[in-house]
Amino acid sequence: MAGELVPVVLFSRYTTLAGPTTFETLPLDVRAYSEAILNLWRGPLNGPFPAVAFETLQSVDRVGWSQCPGPQLVDPGANTEAQYLWGLTKPWFRLRVIGLGPDFGVTFWAQGFLVKRER
Repeated sequence: MAGELVPVVLFSRYTTLAGPTTFETLPLDVRAYSEAILNLWRGPLNGPFPAVAFETLQSVDRVGWSQCPGPQLVDPGANTEAQYLWGLTKPWFRLRVIGLGPDFGVTFWAQGFLVKRER
């Protein structure tokens, strides 16, 4: 059924990353979907001058990646949940978490729905 919402969990409650790092989910095959609706939550950031950003990426070949149509480099804020919508125009999708700052640490989660493409 077109427009059907299919649940997806990209990072479970409560995932923690530590150290200045970039982490990416494994590529998801999203050929059957037109949009990703994700709820992102994060706790306070740890470390001096920390920063975090969430970015959605898409690919035709799982080698070269570009940003998905929609908001870029989002951060819902400390102890805040926010919902974001991204278009899916290529066959592969993943979420990147970018953490910056010495002794960086964050606890977060990312889950939501994929919207079935109309045939």
